[in-house]
Amino acid sequence: AIEGGSGGGGGGGGGGGGGGGSDSQLQVPAVSFEALLETLSVLLSRPSMAEPAALALYTMLHGNPTFRDTLLSRSDLDTLIFPLLERVYNAEHARAPASLYVVVIVLLTFSEDSGFNTTAFQHLEMTTVPWYQERYMKKVSLGSLYILVTLRLLVYNLSRLNDFYLLENTLAILSNISPHAEQLHPYACQRMLAVLLTVTKKYSAYYDKFTQAQAGGAEQQQQQNLEQMLHVYSRCVEVMLRAVNMCLHRKIIHKN
Repeated sequence: AIEGGSGGGGGGGGGGGGGGGSDSQLQVPAVSFEALLETLSVLLSRPSMAEPAALALYTMLHGNPTFRDTLLSRSDLDTLIFPLLERVYNAEHARAPASLYVVVIVLLTFSEDSGFNTTAFQHLEMTTVPWYQERYMKKVSLGSLYILVTLRLLVYNLSRLNDFYLLENTLAILSNISPHAEQLHPYACQRMLAVLLTVTKKYSAYYDKFTQAQAGGAEQQQQQNLEQMLHVYSRCVEVMLRAVNMCLHRKIIHKN
């Protein structure tokens, strides 16, 4: 409670200290953290409420350091992360790329915490992932699922959306989480190498097109477009190479 000031001089003369000097109190409503977490988990699992729930979670994470620290210290964050990953997995059903921004930023915020990354790989295991259609998986770590869904969004963005903001945040998630990768699911390893191969081939193709356009005196706009795509795939190759290299680092290769 926040206590207000006493009613000083006005009531002091005739009535003694009792009448005008009572302290007023403003009651601050208490919110159960457990109830809040449970409510957010339920709302994030509902398609019609997932976007506002993600926005509420984003606001609390970035506007309340105490909430953020308390949340990141928990060992049951899969209840929040799992529905967020499902929403990103179904990115093709999103109203627009911008509707994915908040969800991706929330996932990026979690990935910036090394304690969460370690927990995601070592202690949080999903029994099954019913919404993941490309491959039936059981007993997959939350960290492996994090990587799989992020890679899927990366590929979808490059082939359909061409959204630079989503690209940068997706690459940032991979950069943050890959140094902590342990006991990666075999399918996650396979997808990392497949995506690396894909973006490398795309980079090579755009490099050839760009050099040919320069040599042939193509229009300035065409050269700029090719140069932009060359930069995009250069970033992808850089991040993917670094991520694979992290998983093969001598300190953790025996765990992968």
